[in-house]
Amino acid sequence: MPLAPWLKLPCKISVLTIILSVVYSAQAQQPLFPVTGFYNPGATVTTFLSGDFNNDGQPDIAFTSPAASGGPQFASITVLLNGTGTPTPVVTSLNCASAPQLIAADLNNDKNLDLVATCAGGDVVVLLGNGDGSFQKPVYYITSGTPVIAQPVDLNGDGYLDVAAATPSAVLVMLNQGSTAPGTLLAAKSYTPPTGMVFSGIQSGDFNGDGKQDVLAISIDGVGAGGREDVGNGSGNGLSR
Repeated sequence: MPLAPWLKLPCKISVLTIILSVVYSAQAQQPLFPVTGFYNPGATVTTFLSGDFNNDGQPDIAFTSPAASGGPQFASITVLLNGTGTPTPVVTSLNCASAPQLIAADLNNDKNLDLVATCAGGDVVVLLGNGDGSFQKPVYYITSGTPVIAQPVDLNGDGYLDVAAATPSAVLVMLNQGSTAPGTLLAAKSYTPPTGMVFSGIQSGDFNGDGKQDVLAISIDGVGAGGREDVGNGSGNGLSR
C-alpha cells in the first residue's frame, strides 16, 4: 500500500521529513531516495519517532514540541497517522515546558504501542495507547532533575517492560506493576553514583550474557569523560557494579 501524500516529506527544525525508498530497474540510474514532499507541523519539533499506533500495518509519526513563546504554556506530543489525504493531528498537552525524549513501547502487553516521554526539569510521562492512534491521559512519575530514559526492557522477568532512567545524580528503576496494574509503574528505586560522578546517559541490554536485562549508565565526572556499567541481577531489586 502506498504511503499517504502527507508522509512524503526533508527536515528542518520545524519540518518533519520522510524520504521514500524506491526500487528501480538495473538500467535506471536514478536516486534511490527521492524527496517527494513536505508536511509542516506548525511548531518546532524537539524529537520524533515512527511506529504503528493504529495497528493498520503502516508506520505513523509521533513528535514532541516545546511550549511556544507567546503561545501554549505546555509541551505537546503530536501523532500523525499514515493513511490517505492530509492527516488530522492527534495532540496531547503535557504538564511541562518541553519533552526532550520520546520512546515507543508496549508497556501493558495489549499489543498497542504506548509512548514514554521525559519532561525537562523532572518527570517520566507514560501515555498508554488505545490502538487507534489515540492515547489515554498522561501519567507522570516524578524524578529529580531532567531524566534520560533507556529503551524499556523487562528488568525483573515478569514479562512486562520496565523503565530505567538516569538523572545527573542517580539511576532510577521504575518497575511495571505487571498483571496487577499493567503499564503502571512503581515509584522509582534510586541508585546513586560514587562521589564526583554525574550520569549523562543510559542504555539497556544483556551486557554480561546471562539472559537477564541490564542497565548501562554513562557518567561524566570533574576529571573528564568516563563510563560505568550497572549490571542488573534480573530481579529488578538491585544493580551490581
